[in-house]
Amino acid sequence: MKRLTDAKLKAVEQLITVATAERTYKTIFGIVHPKDGLLYSLEHNGAEWVKCEHIPDVYIPAKMERALTSDRRFIVIIGGRGSGKSNNQASIDAVLVKDLGYKIYELREFQNSLEDSVHSLLQSEIERLSLGGFTSQNNIIFHESGGEFKFKGLARNPASIKSAANFNRFVVEEAATLSEESIKHLTPTARNKAKAGLPSRFAAEQIEEVEEDTLRNVQIVFLANPASSADPFSQRFIVPFQEHLERDGFYEDELHTIIQMNYYDNPWFEDSGLEAERRYDEETLPYASYKHIWLGGFNDHVDNALIPAEWFNAAIDAHKKLNFVPRGAIVASHDPSDQGDDPKGYALRQGSVVREVKEILHRDAYQGCGDALGSCHADNADYFIWDGDGLGATLRNHITNLSAGKKTVLQMFRGSESPDNPDAVYSFDGKGVAIRNPKTNKDT
Repeated sequence: MKRLTDAKLKAVEQLITVATAERTYKTIFGIVHPKDGLLYSLEHNGAEWVKCEHIPDVYIPAKMERALTSDRRFIVIIGGRGSGKSNNQASIDAVLVKDLGYKIYELREFQNSLEDSVHSLLQSEIERLSLGGFTSQNNIIFHESGGEFKFKGLARNPASIKSAANFNRFVVEEAATLSEESIKHLTPTARNKAKAGLPSRFAAEQIEEVEEDTLRNVQIVFLANPASSADPFSQRFIVPFQEHLERDGFYEDELHTIIQMNYYDNPWFEDSGLEAERRYDEETLPYASYKHIWLGGFNDHVDNALIPAEWFNAAIDAHKKLNFVPRGAIVASHDPSDQGDDPKGYALRQGSVVREVKEILHRDAYQGCGDALGSCHADNADYFIWDGDGLGATLRNHITNLSAGKKTVLQMFRGSESPDNPDAVYSFDGKGVAIRNPKTNKDT
């Protein structure tokens, strides 16, 4: 037999330990609560994370324990500034590479060079935690266990990720910037590796003989400071679960583990030097801006808007919050349109309460108008008002015929018309206050 040097023998031993998931040394995680301090320690027993009595090597916030222990396909970690989510995830992934031989693909939408990636963050975390056995070369960081990190940008060729094989985990930084195309190609990548033999449902005894490492679930981890609620990432991974996240700070089902991680969940935030900046922003910024930066809220506010987003949100169900019931006439209104990309509109209000707003997607103007009138009659509206400019004028007879025998009062207005008495001085109930610099109705 060929003689083996010590170095080659060590390499063979590493290959054996990777294949059998056995380690001579396992990193111990300490779970730290922001108020209660160290809660307990966790170690990996070869199959799962379990509590132990050992002194921790690496500490992570209690909120990040789900990110460490989850076996779900998609792990989503969102939040604002100062949460430490990227650093803590880097620590977790470095340990998985070191102890369990994980192969991890570090991704982001835009990466023009290695400097754009988390390569330097991973290196600094490995050094800070004194995790030995790592070597950094160009576009790869690998460990003597057989585990490794690779780095890639998705924007130039999103479809190329489908060819990535033999990775246990994909980690996407700045996930809020992902395009719909990237998400479409990336999410199906999270699957187990193909294996030989019959499907598992036909050969249960065969599965038991397959090495555990070949059956390990592939996961995708997304880290993001949320941007607009309308962007593809938010629509896929945040908006459907928003109620649970706001109530519980996390959401979990058979496919997802989603964690809302903010500065107050980070036990080390007071040591970060960011508290003075946070307090200043809390006192000086519009709440919507503060919420986006520090609390992981959506960035849906518009600079210099006449109605700030928080005013609009406060008005939703205001009658329930202020304990009053809608009173007065029920008014339905319709904005007709012809074929094209301009949707038809319908709205219903009673007094100050807008009860319904919807788009009508019929291509035909008469069908759309019929839909609006159907809703109007079902809502028992007192008035039906529509825009008679252009196309709306041709609908007058149609609306009259469809409303025959109904109590609804029909009223057509023209948005292009001048006000009544355009040259008269605009007046208002000033309660005794003199009018200065009076304006005409048309100027007003």
